[in-house]
Amino acid sequence: NIPTCIHFLDKLEHLDLFNTRIETFPEELGLLKSLKTLDVRGMLFSPKFQEHWEEVLSGTKIKFDLPCNCID
Repeated sequence: NIPTCIHFLDKLEHLDLFNTRIETFPEELGLLKSLKTLDVRGMLFSPKFQEHWEEVLSGTKIKFDLPCNCID
């Protein structure tokens, strides 16, 4: 899991979670204003999940695999 205290990493620019088994993201992830890239390839997320995080992290380049109906 990603801890909710991640928002204290206010200078974090790149987060690589490639091929991990994380199924949810804490809303605190959206507080990372310096985040430039988030790599979550290797995990299957629904279109709704991807759209939510692209909106929450609108200034961040998120690398998703193609969506599926696996994890909402």
